[in-house]
Amino acid sequence: MTGELDAALAGAELLGEEEIVWPNAVLRRRAYLLSRLPPLELVTSVRCIVLDGEQALVVFGARDTHIVPGGRREPDETPEQTARREVLEETGRLLGPLTLVGCFALRHLAEPPPDHPRREFLQLVYVAEAVGYDAGALEHDPADGESAFMPLEQVRALPISPLELALLKRARQLHQAGA
Repeated sequence: MTGELDAALAGAELLGEEEIVWPNAVLRRRAYLLSRLPPLELVTSVRCIVLDGEQALVVFGARDTHIVPGGRREPDETPEQTARREVLEETGRLLGPLTLVGCFALRHLAEPPPDHPRREFLQLVYVAEAVGYDAGALEHDPADGESAFMPLEQVRALPISPLELALLKRARQLHQAGA
């Protein structure tokens, strides 16, 4: 990463990096642990690891299987509001208190597509316990796929990004500590 993101992530612990492919872009994705919010102008979306006791919510999407439902921030939203709205729309889950775990720092490896003008950007990652379900709030987008809670041992055996699993490990630690 360069410039703005380097400054925003100074002192944050790097968990690793990988290359990911989106339908219209290839990106370098790094995962970091965070204890404070970075500048919000760098945050384009917010994700959340959703727990239910010893289970994690898994999303079986059209392109991948993951544990970080979420999406783009609206201009007038706080990161917490974005996490709650996006998780509710994608999975129907209502969230308890949110705790910041870390972020994904992403960089387009080629010219960014027109619908995503920033070359570098952040996706915040929170952890929260599921406190309810509202099927009526689901916005059925085939790309979002289906979601279900699974025991943590089974989650670790799924084809999920090692970076997401590293954030899950930290999320569990924070959640168990009551942070």
